[in-house]
This record gives sequence, C-alpha cells and structure tokens, in this order.
Amino acid sequence: MAHLFSWRFLSVLPFCGLVLSSGVVRASDEMWSGCAGGITGGSAGVTLSPDGRLWNWQRSRAGSDIMQGPLIGTDADAAMRLFEHAKLGGFSSIRYRESGNRTCWVELSENGQTHGVYWSDRSAAPALAIGLFDEMLELHRALMSTSSKAP
Repeated sequence: MAHLFSWRFLSVLPFCGLVLSSGVVRASDEMWSGCAGGITGGSAGVTLSPDGRLWNWQRSRAGSDIMQGPLIGTDADAAMRLFEHAKLGGFSSIRYRESGNRTCWVELSENGQTHGVYWSDRSAAPALAIGLFDEMLELHRALMSTSSKAP
C-alpha cells in the first residue's frame, strides 16, 4: 500500500515561498513537522495532537490546500513526552528561521498561537527543534510499523 508520507519523498519536494501559508486553520494544540523544497512549493509531513493522534499531511504546491491523510495511529504517552519536551525545553522561545531550497520545520500551536522553527541546514538548527523533528519521525515509523502488522 502506498502511503501519503515518505521521508525519502521529502528530499525532493519542491519549495518556493512560504513553507506553510498563514491562512492554514489549526487546532488549538498540535505539533506539525515537515519539509518542503524545490520549485512548486509542495510539502509533506506529520501532525500530532496532544492526545496522541498522528496523521500525514501533504500539500502539492505552495498555496494549495493541505490534504490530510488517514489517521496513522495513536500513542498518548509519546505525545505527552513530545509536548512536554517542547515546553520544558523552551521551544516557544527559540527564534530561528532559515529557509533554503529544502526547508524543514517544527511548529507548535498552543492556546491559539503558532510558533515555528525552520531550517535548511540541520547542523546549524537548534538542537531542540531537530530533536522534536526526529522524535516525530520515529513515532511515525513506529505507528506505521504497528498499523502494517494489524490484521
């Protein structure tokens, strides 16, 4: 079965302009991660809710609607750790935005406010943002593995 989301796909995604438009409607508390790159501004990633629901999302080009995939799975404990890691680590106080031909990010929406950290060079990006990004990737892999073993 083909999945909407593949990290290998992200390495060739087109990017032009803003990674996510400011017009995107978000739930009050969510964590988003993803990457975009190239000419058309397409992007893909995952979204995590505080109760542990994780799903893929994809945008075919800059300014187009976000297409949300089906729910991948739920891990409330992992979500609690990720949101706590962001809070205790001071994610919302990080001021870092470096766009490039391939830009990755983590965004955290809380209490009606969205804060994001964006980078094109992992080695220069804040460690907390890279850690959150990697933890979401690992959660995605774990839940995909679990869902593929379901009868």
